[in-house]
Amino acid sequence: MKLTLGQAAKEAGISKPSLSSAIKKGRLSAHKNESGVYEIDPAELFRVYPKKQEANELDNTKSLTLTNGKNTVSLGGKDNVLDLLLAERDKLLLEKDKTIERLEQEKTDIREDLQDQKEQSKRITLLLENQSNGGGDWEKGLKSLEERIANQEKSAKEDREKAKKLTDENSKLKKNLADKEKALTEEKSKGFFKRLLG
Repeated sequence: MKLTLGQAAKEAGISKPSLSSAIKKGRLSAHKNESGVYEIDPAELFRVYPKKQEANELDNTKSLTLTNGKNTVSLGGKDNVLDLLLAERDKLLLEKDKTIERLEQEKTDIREDLQDQKEQSKRITLLLENQSNGGGDWEKGLKSLEERIANQEKSAKEDREKAKKLTDENSKLKKNLADKEKALTEEKSKGFFKRLLG
């Protein structure tokens, strides 16, 4: 008999969002029926999440409390801690994707601006080459061109600095995400007493 997502979450003693996340990440196999509802094989469920009564009683500790000498923080049960870590990882992944998307868009905008500036510079150069030596007007046009080129170079420099800053931010975010994933992997690999005692 197959279990629904709600039934499976109840049997495993975890939240439906956590179970759904495990399915999406491929940790747990499940199929959708014609109605679009997940059907989970109990054997597959208990392979990933052992039955409550089969788990060690110490692993079923209802509350995990951390104390650093000054502050005491209650994290809830073991599954709650892992759920919190998974939620934090998902949040960081989403932020990383948004940052990458924003950087790509800004990089495209900078390229388009530079291309526009090049084309504008070509048009101005052609215009100046076709002008006659008309004295004051020609000198004003040349001075105006020099000012525009200086402004364009300044703008391009600012754009390059901005792009570098965004790239640095993205690198920091990736490192932060890698550190969090490493910490999560180490947390999962520790036994209960190691996690409890640090």
